[in-house]
Amino acid sequence: MNFIQDEMKSPGIHFRRRLITEHNLDVRQFLSDGDREHSIHILVDTSATESNSLLSALAHQDSLDEITLQKLIIKHTLVSFYGDECNVADIEKCLSLCASESVEKFCEEVVRCSEQAAQYTSKEKARNLLADKLGTVLKKINSSCG
Repeated sequence: MNFIQDEMKSPGIHFRRRLITEHNLDVRQFLSDGDREHSIHILVDTSATESNSLLSALAHQDSLDEITLQKLIIKHTLVSFYGDECNVADIEKCLSLCASESVEKFCEEVVRCSEQAAQYTSKEKARNLLADKLGTVLKKINSSCG
């Protein structure tokens, strides 16, 4: 039941945790203590429009370097939260223009706020936190495009 509750409060959190854990990314310190060392299973609703991009990402993620994985985490987090309102092509373009250090900071921010949101008991408070924090990250990413 916690799995579903976490996803409702912080959409896509288990996919992010899986990538971070499996690839031992530097942002692991932001994961909740209990989420650092266990298996993570992903349930995918293949009828959802977002499922194709998720399935594609899962198929190709083993051959990706750390910076590419961080970009994937950022993009997935934003798409999971904003859905169709999120312009993936613009995000990808802006992230491609960012320095590695900026991408790392953006990734840390999205992981930190996602984990924080999952800890809230209220879905509404979690979503409000994500709207605020992810909105700030998105503005930073867009401003990096110049």
